Amino acid sequence: MVFIVSKYEDLDNFLAQHHKDYSIWLTTYGRKTGKPRLVQIWFAYVNGEFYILARHGLNAWWAKNIVKNKNVIVNIGGRAVRGTAEVLDDKELTDEVWRYYKGKYRFYPQIYIFSWAKRKLIRIAFDLQ
Repeated sequence: MVFIVSKYEDLDNFLAQHHKDYSIWLTTYGRKTGKPRLVQIWFAYVNGEFYILARHGLNAWWAKNIVKNKNVIVNIGGRAVRGTAEVLDDKELTDEVWRYYKGKYRFYPQIYIFSWAKRKLIRIAFDLQ
């Protein structure tokens, strides 16, 4: 089931309530098969925008799927919301979201022990129908 809202404010309030959730379940669509693929991933909700960071750049299978098909579903707070993913090439914004990640996930060793040098920023815009 996909959570559909009629106003941006409704979705914005919902996301603001869940911005501290540990992770989301992101559904992408296989670049070869077109079948739905699910991955649990960290996220950031910064300045009213929804972001994920691809730690290995666009080398992860889910990131490759996004390059091929930008349609995604974000599962957060028990709801599923359709969206469109966009790979951004904005170093300043990437650094801002990275700082948010380091604050939000500071108690998780993955933030320190893995290299994030190739990180790529992906913004998800939600489809409000």
